Amino acid sequence: MNTRERFIKTLLFDRPDRPYFHHAFGLMPGVIKRWHQEGLPEDVGEDDIRTYFSFDLKGRGMAVNLLFDPSLNRRSLRKPTNTLSAGNQMAN
Repeated sequence: MNTRERFIKTLLFDRPDRPYFHHAFGLMPGVIKRWHQEGLPEDVGEDDIRTYFSFDLKGRGMAVNLLFDPSLNRRSLRKPTNTLSAGNQMAN
């Protein structure tokens, strides 16, 4: 099963061969060195982690509108004026 099939099965609440997983934020400093001390082969570097642990490919993302739907048009609530006034209608 490839990454795409696994992702689609996960979204459809089906049973993929294993959970969909991609390492989103990278590794903390010193993790690779620690893993090498714990038994990770020395020839596996940070660029090879995804392949070694069979992480899924990171998707490109989806364009999602998180704003108002339909979008609101911007408009000014004040009419442009060339005069300055202090106070309001009650203050003369």
